[in-house]
Amino acid sequence: MTFRDKKLRLGIVALVLLSFLQGGCGRKTLPIPPHEAVPLAIKDLQYRQDENQVGLTWTYPQRTTVGSELPGLQSFLVLRAVVPEQDYCPGCPVTYSSAVEVEADKAITDPKKRQAHYTETILRAGHRYFYKVQTKAGWRLVSDDSNTVSFFWDSPALAPDELTVKADDGKVSLHWLPVTKLVNGDAIGGAGLYQVYRGLAPEALTAVGEAVTDTSYTDSGLVNGQMYHYQVRAVRVVKDSRLIGLASHPVSVAPTDLTPPAPPRGLTGVLVEGGVKLIWERNTEKDLAGYRIYRRLSGETALTLIGEVDRAAMSFVDHISQAPDGCYWAISAFDNAKPANESAYSKELYHESF
Repeated sequence: MTFRDKKLRLGIVALVLLSFLQGGCGRKTLPIPPHEAVPLAIKDLQYRQDENQVGLTWTYPQRTTVGSELPGLQSFLVLRAVVPEQDYCPGCPVTYSSAVEVEADKAITDPKKRQAHYTETILRAGHRYFYKVQTKAGWRLVSDDSNTVSFFWDSPALAPDELTVKADDGKVSLHWLPVTKLVNGDAIGGAGLYQVYRGLAPEALTAVGEAVTDTSYTDSGLVNGQMYHYQVRAVRVVKDSRLIGLASHPVSVAPTDLTPPAPPRGLTGVLVEGGVKLIWERNTEKDLAGYRIYRRLSGETALTLIGEVDRAAMSFVDHISQAPDGCYWAISAFDNAKPANESAYSKELYHESF
């Protein structure tokens, strides 16, 4: 076989192979991810520093870059950059040197709200951290970068000591000792700030209002009888970052209703068969439970409880048979608190001898 024949035969084989690749199952090319399957970029990446760790949270996408519904999620890529503070240059490019891939089912905390999270537990003092997140729907189906979050990290403050709480009517008062040192033993420089945390369950506390400079705080507008749980943390603002310290020991308390109703008004009395009928104006308090009726005979110094009626009543019959030297009556109102708060006495009513 001549060289020309061999060359011709190789050419024929090449054409046959090309025809095979282009036929039957369709044209074969390098796998390119379908554009309609690429997830949208995350837009709301946030961070929350807590003691010795930082938590990232975000809302993951449910649609692709062309608006179609995302068929599924595989994982999230958490990109991180760490820069020593002395080398940090605002506005300079940041090199993301590490990435962590977190499986979707481990990162998602609330599927209904499409919430996901990642917690970083190894942080170095004196460094600035940068994070961004990508959504991965499959091989090469990776979204663009999310927004970037960054913060400076330093040693957190120690926990406030001797947190105490006192219940009041619709409010509670918290007190604690000032924090003067960091976890690493250094003194805290500048004025201290403190953040109060409250929740209806010990494991679900959220910040209440803004951080305060005082070592006391009054939390008002609460529901009497409802149990509230509290902790306090020292807060430092260092190099434009808010560093939250260690949590105090928890305290729990229920506000107590200490406000009595107003004294009843308009007490009058008339003689009826078998006694004296007392009549008064109805109180208007929402938590009113009822009224208590008191009597004292002439010569006595103290009123004696002779009866009790519910909030709907506006009269009471005292089945007293006689009072030769006259008699005095007064009533009070009481509420639903446990124990009940009782008002002062109404103005006394006097009836001459009968």
